[in-house]
Amino acid sequence: MKLLENRILRDAKVISEDRLSVEGFLCGLIDVGLVNEIANEFCKLFADYKATRLLTTALGSPSAAFTALKLDIPLLSAVRTGVASPADAFTGKVVSFTNSEVYDLSVSRDFLTKKDRILIISDFLSKGSETMGLVDIVRQSGAELCGVGVIIEKSYLSGAKLLRESGIHVESLAKIESMSRENGIRFVSE
Repeated sequence: MKLLENRILRDAKVISEDRLSVEGFLCGLIDVGLVNEIANEFCKLFADYKATRLLTTALGSPSAAFTALKLDIPLLSAVRTGVASPADAFTGKVVSFTNSEVYDLSVSRDFLTKKDRILIISDFLSKGSETMGLVDIVRQSGAELCGVGVIIEKSYLSGAKLLRESGIHVESLAKIESMSRENGIRFVSE
């Protein structure tokens, strides 16, 4: 998605070879026009999959919310297990890419059934732990996984390869081949 790639080049901040800040347009300060275009693209890519629920994490919710609205399906947000988590839930383990923290994501069993067809939307795909945690939740429920939509894929890390080799359909809007503070961001040319 050229519009997204151009915005990343213009406004994203490379923190390190593994970390990219998009706080000025995708989180923190959110460019709703851009998020709307991202949702339009996901709708085109997944329109024929007939998803009944869209699953994301609390952090991925702006783009996911716009996509769920346009697909006219409920948005289901997986939350970190803790005080506010549901008592009877499906749970997936995650190792944070950013700080190596281990935590669980959970979704109430009341909101996810064997009859559901699930589309996962994620802001970033790095090593794939968070997405695999969501996939695990879908599998525990017996629901069908339609696919995974990713806004920014770090193709030089193992996450996308791991998901695709597991037979999961992944659509990424921007695929970063490499990034560094010195050399900037390079996208995968397709």
